[in-house]
Amino acid sequence: MSSHSKKPSKHKSTVSADTLKQPETPSEALKEGQTADTSKNQTPEFDALMKQHDQLQTEIEQWKALCARSQADAENARKRAAQEIATTRQFGTQSLIKALLPVLDSLEKGIDNCSEEACQHPIAGPITEGLKLTFTMLLDTLAKEGVTKVHPLNKPFDPHFHEAIGTDAESQHPSNTVTQVLQTGYRLKDRALRPALVMVSK
Repeated sequence: MSSHSKKPSKHKSTVSADTLKQPETPSEALKEGQTADTSKNQTPEFDALMKQHDQLQTEIEQWKALCARSQADAENARKRAAQEIATTRQFGTQSLIKALLPVLDSLEKGIDNCSEEACQHPIAGPITEGLKLTFTMLLDTLAKEGVTKVHPLNKPFDPHFHEAIGTDAESQHPSNTVTQVLQTGYRLKDRALRPALVMVSK
């Protein structure tokens, strides 16, 4: 073998620090990517968009509140209308019935003032019976509409259904007791149609 044959080179290979760097994990790569994106998006245009977003979000909340109030107002109006309709149906005839009360008073007074002799009279008797029948029929008709008489005699005075026009100082009844009824009172269901005119004890 020739003395001029070359021996293997003993020079060490040089490796840079960048070459020896370990590969990035997925989480590190994602973190670096997010940081880069965030820094990239921090621009005047981005700030303007965020501000517009906040303004729109505020307007949306305001419109939501307005819609909620409008719905509540509409529901309250519906309930009020339903209540008014129910009241009208229940008391719609009140003015007509009230106008008939003087007729009832006249019939009642005519019957009360009819003496026993007149009731037995061949002419006045049938007329009196006719008055009684008319009075009874009218009361029955009104009763179907919820009209009833107020009977306060010897009962405690009730300002909702009685109207005191004087006091009875000589009465032996307990104080504030109805001792005399001067005009019949009527009620329509649960409200006073016309209070009874009464005298009360002191």
